[in-house]
Amino acid sequence: MLRRFRFKMLLIVIIISVVLLPFIFVSSKLSSLEKEVVVYLMERGYGEEEIGNTETAFGKLPTYSVWVTFADEPQFKYQYIKSGDRVMQLSYTVTNIGRNAGIDVFEYDEGELNHLE
Repeated sequence: MLRRFRFKMLLIVIIISVVLLPFIFVSSKLSSLEKEVVVYLMERGYGEEEIGNTETAFGKLPTYSVWVTFADEPQFKYQYIKSGDRVMQLSYTVTNIGRNAGIDVFEYDEGELNHLE
């Protein structure tokens, strides 16, 4: 009877581990990337108060990314990824604030974007 109980408990622990470990791994990876992006931006002269909001994303490609909305430019958010040892900006999009202001990403003059490299 005790042997059967131990087997069931071991099976439950294994099942829970198999289900939870991927979530823990992804969460850890996203948190790490978010910190690296903030450090990257601060090394380029942005203060913490200038980095308004960061959102992590897990998707198909790129698998892990961070979207940054700068405090002085809430109408856009910029996507950052890590490739090898480099953090780099991948793309940008218009936020709801920008859409409500009538900004269309395809009509916006890229010369006016302050944060694109």
